[in-house]
Amino acid sequence: MNALDELLKRTAIIEVMARNARALDELDLDTVASCFDDPVEVAFPGWQSPRTMTPVAWSERCLQLLRGFDASQHFLGNHYVDLRGPDDAHVVTYLRAMHYLADPETPSYEVGGRYEHQLRRTSEGWKISRWGFQIAWEQGDPGAFRVALARPPRA
Repeated sequence: MNALDELLKRTAIIEVMARNARALDELDLDTVASCFDDPVEVAFPGWQSPRTMTPVAWSERCLQLLRGFDASQHFLGNHYVDLRGPDDAHVVTYLRAMHYLADPETPSYEVGGRYEHQLRRTSEGWKISRWGFQIAWEQGDPGAFRVALARPPRA
């Protein structure tokens, strides 16, 4: 692979990561789902083992957790893209995610860690085929998710 082809692949893969983060914060189900291969294997913190899901099912689960927050921001950085063939890549991306509740009685929740994803190039472009997240640190109250789930969705 020549240097330009490698750069174009890396850029397209990082774009998938950024599009997914932005769509999560904007609660855009269609765009979140468009970032994933069908099916997608998901290794979520706290689950005993990875689960295989459709892109829509995984996206709905993510947005269900975020809709009750007044805002969320998923900051990505330090992308490491390991191209493992013409159509496969392993990506490590650092994450800092803030989940904000305007209610002074409930602390917001912030988490830092890293995504570890597998991506596959399909006829529609690069898609996340395996989603993983490792928590490095937490600040605030993880119970903020319970509060957010009980609130009406933000507009």
